[in-house]
Amino acid sequence: MLVWLKNSPPSDEMEDLLKQEEFCDHIKAFIKANLRAYLSGFESAESIKNIPNDNEVAWSRPVNPDSATYDVDTADLEQRVAQTMQVHTCEFHRCLVPDKNGQYRCKRRAPFDLSEEDSIDEQGHWKSKWLFGYLNGWVPAITLNARCNNNGKLLTNGAEITHQWC
Repeated sequence: MLVWLKNSPPSDEMEDLLKQEEFCDHIKAFIKANLRAYLSGFESAESIKNIPNDNEVAWSRPVNPDSATYDVDTADLEQRVAQTMQVHTCEFHRCLVPDKNGQYRCKRRAPFDLSEEDSIDEQGHWKSKWLFGYLNGWVPAITLNARCNNNGKLLTNGAEITHQWC
């Protein structure tokens, strides 16, 4: 799924805006709200094992928006879906493929690069907070509503995006 943000700046403006701290703070807030690779409990393989694996989570009822505990229930659901659907396990015949030297590597590039916080630099390179290298990133709205494995990317009109998509 490709989502365009209404009124997002064109690439020539984006280059200048990324040099402004206030704009970068706005982007970091967007990343925190919409692109996730961390929740409390996802610090390591050991901590993730403490979260119950709920293979039936995709078929559970939605959280009641009128509930007095809606925020807590939503956070719990996101954590259960992420634990069940977003943890990456490298396996032969699935993601481990031989390189030109005969060594096996993950074609999904796990373990993923880690980051202590959500960030973006002047070139538009961004990172979500990511403390465990075998956890796929996700879009919270998709995770909560579709309850499936998903991922999101922020396209900032940088040079790498032009090469990737054009």
